[in-house]
Amino acid sequence: MRKAVEIFTRSVRSRLERRRDAKKTTYSDFTPAVLSQYIRAVPLPESADRRDAVCRISNLALEHRFDTLGSGAIKIEYGMDCAGVEGSRYASQVFAPQINEKNQAESERIASLLPSNYSRIDWQRDFKSGWRWSENVWHKDIRYGNMPGADVKVPWELARMLHLTTMAQAAAFAASGCEGFASPKRYAEEFAAQITDFIAANPPRFGVNWVTGMDVAIRITNWLVAYDMFRAGGAEFPEEWEQVFRRSIYEHGLHIAANLEWSSGLRGNHYLADIVGLLFCAAWLPRTPEADVWLAFAVQELTVEINLQFLSDGGNFEASVPYHRLSGEMVVYAAALIIGLPDEKRAALKEYDCRLWKFKPPLSPASKTVPERLLLLLEKLHSICSFTAGISGISHAPQIGDNDSGRFIAASHVAEILSCENGRAKFLNLVKVDDLPAEIIIPVTDDYLPLLAAAAALPGFEKYGQFALDYSAEYKLAAGLCGISSAKYFTGEREESCAQTPDRNKSAAFPDFGLWVIREGDWEFALRCGTIGQRGKGGHAHNDQLAITLNCGGRKFFVDTGTYLYTPAPEMRNRFRSTSMHNTLCIDGKEQNDWLRGGGDVLFWMLGDRSRGRVTEYSSERWSAEHRGYGMPHKRSVEWSADKIRGADECEADGKQYLMFHLAPETSVERKTQNSVIISNGEIKLRISSNYAIAVADSLYSRGYGWLQPAKALKINGEKYFSWMIEKL
Repeated sequence: MRKAVEIFTRSVRSRLERRRDAKKTTYSDFTPAVLSQYIRAVPLPESADRRDAVCRISNLALEHRFDTLGSGAIKIEYGMDCAGVEGSRYASQVFAPQINEKNQAESERIASLLPSNYSRIDWQRDFKSGWRWSENVWHKDIRYGNMPGADVKVPWELARMLHLTTMAQAAAFAASGCEGFASPKRYAEEFAAQITDFIAANPPRFGVNWVTGMDVAIRITNWLVAYDMFRAGGAEFPEEWEQVFRRSIYEHGLHIAANLEWSSGLRGNHYLADIVGLLFCAAWLPRTPEADVWLAFAVQELTVEINLQFLSDGGNFEASVPYHRLSGEMVVYAAALIIGLPDEKRAALKEYDCRLWKFKPPLSPASKTVPERLLLLLEKLHSICSFTAGISGISHAPQIGDNDSGRFIAASHVAEILSCENGRAKFLNLVKVDDLPAEIIIPVTDDYLPLLAAAAALPGFEKYGQFALDYSAEYKLAAGLCGISSAKYFTGEREESCAQTPDRNKSAAFPDFGLWVIREGDWEFALRCGTIGQRGKGGHAHNDQLAITLNCGGRKFFVDTGTYLYTPAPEMRNRFRSTSMHNTLCIDGKEQNDWLRGGGDVLFWMLGDRSRGRVTEYSSERWSAEHRGYGMPHKRSVEWSADKIRGADECEADGKQYLMFHLAPETSVERKTQNSVIISNGEIKLRISSNYAIAVADSLYSRGYGWLQPAKALKINGEKYFSWMIEKL
């Protein structure tokens, strides 16, 4: 009944809001005064490789070339030709923004601030498939997930504008005399122009980029952080532009507050992003009764959601390691900002009027002080960081569950640089893409240590200081938000507490999340057994019970194959989350957990946690577990020593059974006997043997959302009982 009332209330409110927005301009008539400033020094990466990535990405952004979710760094403009996605390709005859009548005049006034030689960006376009949404459609009337190949995540990701912080870093590098960069003024002018372009082409509450509060929140956070970074570097902007910018900050806050992705039942990373985005808006805006309740609400809800969305072992409740990183970034930077709030903002948290808050969930009267709420936040953040350190180890973290390559703020870029020719040869998603630059920047999406570097700036988290040296930009950004000096880890005189950093060579167990990471000699492998997350919804979980991923000597051998795409390709979405795409026992025609057939939102549901995975034994040399997804239990046991890993799988369920072991794309296979093969990655070789014949099959691998590579897999057909062994050569 409560859910039905919520749905009815939302429907009535939407009708009233639609009528209101059809009658007059949706641009606000209120412009806030001068914004606060939190970042006083530009957080720059110390590494030469990451400085090079800043140079490449920012210079491409000057040309309006953005590599978004595997698109390739193509130029985004109206009327562009697009490569298509999974056989679907669309053309567009729209060559300028189509603004609704009530917003037309103000949109044109804002656009008049653009430089005369500026080429406008088509913010409504999925520039991979070519499908285009309309900027004159009210945000709640936008439909997506119903056209083959069309991916709403592409314009959403571009409009999050994570590249703006990179441009601010480029301006600072340029000012210091580094080669390869444009002038600092050029980056500042382009920053202002892109924001002007967006505001003019995306009136509040119209078009695809106002559909979800999460994307609005991430966008406004990156605007504010980049704006502070440019100001810290000495940039100044015209007052007319400043007024448009400040008003849009307020409009973003209004939209988030009125469109919270909250439910009395299930909520997740979207709502967490809403909260943190509202926190950033309220922190930068000058104090008003409205901004005060935004700030108080954000702080209140952050302490609620961090305990709901993160488990007692620190893992995220959505059963996804990449989503753990995204949500963890939100929490770290939000905590840093709360620590750094000036006295007047702290006073707002005691003086706000909770009666001014008109949305759900309700805002409570001031009952807890800032230190009390912050203590609750930091307590959970310790377990989040412990989980992150435990899964990262000597290699990058395993790719468990969905990976949409989401980031909250990209303070630095870890990337691989390939020639255009090699990039096309290596990645299937680039084969048909024209107009690529000479070099392709391939993002590394499984490095989670930057999260720990940012946390190191917070009081009580000094033990993660060693990561600040390798990921300096993240540390300096969090330190800037905290309002503290960021010099202590760069003077060569680290505090003794840095020596307390968790030993990443040790095994780690996270039973609440359902992940065991074993480290023995050169072995580093992860074993998955746990719930499907989200209280049984399983929206970002895969059918990966009892699956193993394996590294040896820092080289990848067995991998989780990833995610690739969501709604643009339902068949591929279901293929990548299926049991057979994971390194576990499979049965023809059966899944560990079922899902509804179709596209759209059903691609983020499972029909309950039928598998009910549980670990039955765990010691320093043995792990045993089972799940019941096939009716009869599938049992897997794994034993290890310094030079061998032995495994056994048992299942009495009917059907054609087989084991799958998916190999990293860079791994080669050499047959030795019918029941054994040699797999190699670089100088490291392993022998895989089994009690049944081993076949080599073609497979696919997705390192991040939208990225696709050919790969090989080992398939072992058998029945009832399988034994297998991995040996170092």
